[in-house]
Amino acid sequence: MLPGAGGNVANLVAYNEAKRNSKTPEKFGKGEVDGVVAPETANNAVGGGGLIRC
Repeated sequence: MLPGAGGNVANLVAYNEAKRNSKTPEKFGKGEVDGVVAPETANNAVGGGGLIRC
């Protein structure tokens, strides 16, 4: 999406998309496992994009 944007942006986008695509979005913020897994996965994937310099 945005090269070099960093982990914070990736976490916010991943959480928002997981909640938006969930069948039970009302459970987010109350321990829903998808709300934890999506940002952590995005955080681990940030390394490559963080190395891109424009």
